[in-house]
Amino acid sequence: MIEENTRFVREVIKTDGGKLETLMTANWTMVNGQLATLYGAPGGGSDTEWRKVTLDARQRSGLTTQAGFLAAHGSFDASSPILRGLAVRERILCAPMPVPPPGADQNFPAAMPTTTTRQRFDMHRTNPTCASCHEMMDKLGYGYESYDGIGRYRTVENGAMVDDSGEIINTDVDGPFRGAADLTRKLLASPQAQQCMATQWFRYALGRLETDDDKCVLDDLQKKFAGAGLRVTDLLVSIVESDAFRTFQALK
Repeated sequence: MIEENTRFVREVIKTDGGKLETLMTANWTMVNGQLATLYGAPGGGSDTEWRKVTLDARQRSGLTTQAGFLAAHGSFDASSPILRGLAVRERILCAPMPVPPPGADQNFPAAMPTTTTRQRFDMHRTNPTCASCHEMMDKLGYGYESYDGIGRYRTVENGAMVDDSGEIINTDVDGPFRGAADLTRKLLASPQAQQCMATQWFRYALGRLETDDDKCVLDDLQKKFAGAGLRVTDLLVSIVESDAFRTFQALK
């Protein structure tokens, strides 16, 4: 799954300069034999040979619907609306969640063979001290309920039809959505998500978080990224040309 992610991003960089639209909404990926089986892709293949395959656009839409993201933000035996929703908020929207209040129960609801994951996490949000934050995480994560803990697509869980409808809250693209493909299209249209992409690459390139002194540089990078068709290759050039990358303050 890690190799798939690397090969996919490399291919996107090579074919269209790492365009954000492709990274977020592509219905193709790179697979070997094992991943082809997991995705239900035709042709099979060996575990050492990789190839590009087109997948069902209703089921797969960019990086966040790839098995690597879903497994990294899932449980070994189930999906996880909290972990997946939190990843979208903090990694794609740069909207960090507040620290849980003292005494908050941070255990996931126990898996039960008679209920769906969504039903269990709906009960988890009945506690008023937890509800305000979990509204922002869980309802994003529900968009990925059509994928089990390792990212296999599913329509039924424990005998019940999967409900992958959700809602985006406290962002610049608030509103309901149905399924991961719909969610990723909404995120692509979000200036907040576009700016977050520039911010995340800035953090990676400089090996640190931004400070107040970086505000002007970040504003400039975000504008250049948007003006360059949201291509990562152009963004990287802009970062390297920025004062933040080329200069540093000498220690006294």
